[in-house]
Amino acid sequence: MAALEGQVAIVTGASRGIGRVVAERLVARGVRVTLVGRSDEVVQAAHALGPATFGARADVADEAAVQAVVHDTIARWGAVDLLVNNAGAGVFRPVEETDLATWRRLFDVNVVGTFLCARAVVPHMKARGRGTIVNVASDVGRRTFANGAAYVASKYAVRGFSGCLAQELRPHGVRVTTLCPGLVDTWFNDAQPGGPERAWWLRPEDVAEAVLYVASAPPHVVVDELELHPLRQDYPRS
Repeated sequence: MAALEGQVAIVTGASRGIGRVVAERLVARGVRVTLVGRSDEVVQAAHALGPATFGARADVADEAAVQAVVHDTIARWGAVDLLVNNAGAGVFRPVEETDLATWRRLFDVNVVGTFLCARAVVPHMKARGRGTIVNVASDVGRRTFANGAAYVASKYAVRGFSGCLAQELRPHGVRVTTLCPGLVDTWFNDAQPGGPERAWWLRPEDVAEAVLYVASAPPHVVVDELELHPLRQDYPRS
């Protein structure tokens, strides 16, 4: 596997959960990391991880804010080698009970945010002839279930966007991976992690290790898509 030491990463949704652990694991591998989140919690998270990190409070659906994060990261550390688009939101209710504002907010965070962050780093990565973008989608970007229309539709969109982006950037030496986790024990959707009913779910550390696997693959290797589940999760096989 390729060494990550000395690289620079941007991780969105990094205040806690998967994004926070991804940042922790990257820092442990010698990567300098910009953590992105919507609250002051991301600044505190970066401070706790030490001088190799920077906390940027930003909404990934805000075009100007995203551009500023990328600009500031390059100004601070000289490059962006890895982008982990992890920020996400979820609401689960019947279609007739889903208001337009909720639908739009899910697409703003999950789809527009992924698009804006990727678009912001693409010119820089193309100019350098290298880089890795990891878009965290979901296993429900491959299947459907009742009461999940807004979330599922957004994750299908992330997978579609990632596939198109991968084909555009491959000739320029830039790799794009779609990561599709199953059930993960986090604060997602205002849940409380750590309950006994979730003992068999994936942990944020499991997803973080998948990100590191993708990022540290040899330069001539691209992991197009990686799906991971808890061993006990029941899900339709395609």
